[in-house]
Amino acid sequence: MKVYAYELGHDDRIIFKVDYDIYTIVLIRAGDHKMTYGKD
Repeated sequence: MKVYAYELGHDDRIIFKVDYDIYTIVLIRAGDHKMTYGKD
């Protein structure tokens, strides 16, 4: 599965995967840039 990132605001992001076989979105991580990517 491919992993996607979506910017919610200036610094907030969500990281997620889409499973098209079972019509599901899997949330991996949500938070500010440093928290989601683990770096500045």
